[in-house]
This record gives sequence, structure tokens and C-alpha cells, in this order.
Amino acid sequence: MSSIDALLPPISNPYYIVAPPYTRMSAGVRTLHVLARALRSRGYETYIVTSLKPRELPATHPAFNLPILDSRIVNLHFSEGRTPIVVYPETIHGNPLAAPDVVRYILNYPGHLGGPTSFDSTEQLIYYSEDLKGPNEEGFCLFIPISDPRIFKPPASGTIRKGVAVYAGKYRNYHRGEYFGVSGEFIEITRDRPDSQSLKQIIHILQTSEVLYCYENSAIALEAVLCGCPVVMFKNEHFKRQIAETELTTNGISFSADADSIDLARAGVKAYRENYIAKFDKFWQQLDKFIEISQSRASLVEYKNAIRLDRYPLSVLPKKTKMRLGIQALMVYCRSNGIWSTSKLMCRALISRYGRREFLQRLSNEVSFRWQNETGKVTVQARPNISRV
Repeated sequence: MSSIDALLPPISNPYYIVAPPYTRMSAGVRTLHVLARALRSRGYETYIVTSLKPRELPATHPAFNLPILDSRIVNLHFSEGRTPIVVYPETIHGNPLAAPDVVRYILNYPGHLGGPTSFDSTEQLIYYSEDLKGPNEEGFCLFIPISDPRIFKPPASGTIRKGVAVYAGKYRNYHRGEYFGVSGEFIEITRDRPDSQSLKQIIHILQTSEVLYCYENSAIALEAVLCGCPVVMFKNEHFKRQIAETELTTNGISFSADADSIDLARAGVKAYRENYIAKFDKFWQQLDKFIEISQSRASLVEYKNAIRLDRYPLSVLPKKTKMRLGIQALMVYCRSNGIWSTSKLMCRALISRYGRREFLQRLSNEVSFRWQNETGKVTVQARPNISRV
């Protein structure tokens, strides 16, 4: 950094990272916040776009010291003609902030968690893993190692391992899947429940269990191997391949629960850990390349209209907030269209092959959500010229 850059405001294009409030429970959320921190550490102005006053979670990790974007900052950047680089995860539909330059960070298989299955051709696509790219798709890979090997580490010498641990968070709660391949007693690792284990308790489980059974792509599988615990990944309808297999290898991982396969996985945990730690240096090289590409691209985009923070994407709001807004949206629709029309809408959703998806899509077409940036509140109002069902 030159003496001029150290003293004067930046002239580079700022980054706006759209992300839910920080939680250690979601690898995708952590990845977005860590990306923001890394960009700031490289000297680039970076902001998180999230709920200003979330009731359930901190907006970002306090140690990251990440500023939250507000309309005053947006207007300043617009007046300076500095085109923002808006980063959306793959779960968000469209371009709700009306950003002139969009980077789409593909963190999971498109559509797997309810997001779109394709993206606008004008967006710059970057992938968390080479495994997420289609056979004919182009895009830059930015793998971010977000699990901390300083705390997820093998136990002290002489520690006795026993028993089986199981993790099936989204498989059970989102896809409503049933356990298979496991019998007898086991320790179920959960999240988002009042009785869910703390981080310290999870580390203890991973350091003392003989094996972890996992039914989905999850950072906990990676963290188990870092703790010296082999992992059996059970493939199913919603899990066909491990994300980041290219970057992380399958050392320490088995796709079969037979004893020989688990022993082979156990023999590979050390190599897995060594490879993972090496990815930290690789990340900074990839980040510098991403910065070069994204800054060059944004410099060619004219910033004609300031982005719209009042069109905040609902998918990054806390779960309870989304439930509250859903109820409000239904009430607004009912007041505008009447009970009979609302009943038909709900019945059509119930008998539809797609059920909830069709209902929410139709509802989102009939009402609009407005995010009041200064207060952090989201309100619901009827759209003009609402058509009857």
C-alpha cells in the first residue's frame, strides 16, 4: 500500500456482500462473512447487506468488524461514481437490489435449497468448488476454508474413542428424510434447537466418537475429519456428491459403512488435515485473482441508478422474521382481494403438485416487501393493480 492509499479514501469499487445475519450453524453464511472480512483485509471497502437489527442473531461476527450497508453509504458511492460489486449467494432470486454489477457466488448446487436453477447471463459467476460447475460452464473458483483447524483438531494422545455420532440437519429438517444405515445407540448432533449442542460440546463429540455418519453436504463432516474422526457419507435422493471433493479429496471419508471402508477412511484423516491447512495459502492467491477480475469488470459498468436497499431480499432474513412477514403478506392479500379469493389461493396451493412453492410465488406477485434501512424493519404492502385469482 502506497503512502497515498494509506492516507486518502479508496477509489476502487466497493463490495456489497448480501448475506443473512452471522451464525456458526451455516457454512454458507460463514463463507459470505469471511469473504467480506478477507476483502477488507486486502484494503477494499466492503459492506454486509443484511438485517440492520436482527432479533435472533448478530448482523456479523463482532471480531470481523464489518460495517453494515445503509442508504447514506450507497448515496456517497453513487455520487462518487464508484460502481458497487454486489455479491449474491445462489439462493437469492434475481437482482433485488437492482445492482448494475452482480457477482453470483455459487455455494451449493443451484436450486438445492430453494433458489433459482439458472442465472442471468450478465452476472459474473464464481464457485465455492470446482464440483459445482456444470460440464460446459465457465467461472472462477474461490474456495474459502472457513472451519478453524486451531479448534477442530485431534484430541490429546491416549484419548479413547467410542460410539457413533450422526448429523442430518437439512436432510431431516428441510427434506424430511428418514435415517438409514445406522442402528443401535448414537449421538445426534443438531442445530437450531433449544437442546442443540454448543460448539465446545460438538468438538468434544467429534474428538471422542469412532465415526460420524452424515447424510448431506455439511461443514461438520470436514470438521470431524479435522478432529481425527472418519466420516461415512450416506448418499441419498438429496445428496449425490460431496461438495469440494476436488479441493479437499476423499481422505478420511467413506461412502460405505462397512468396517474395512471405515478403517481406510481412518487411515486418511492425517493427509486430509494437511491438505486442508494448505488451502489457506491457496485461498489468498485465488482472492487476489477474484479482486483483479471483479474490479476490472466493475470499472467498465456505468453506475446510472443507485441501488435499492428498500428491495431487500427476504431469503437472507432470520427464519422467524420470514414467518412473520409471510403472515403479514397473507393478511395484506386478503384485505386487497377478499376472503374468497384468498381461500382459493390457499386451496390451489394445497392441491398443487408444488404446494408451498406455487403459493409463495403467487403471493410474492401480489404483495411487495419494503425494507426500511434506517430502522431495519421490513413492511408488507399490496401491489397496485392486483389481479384476482
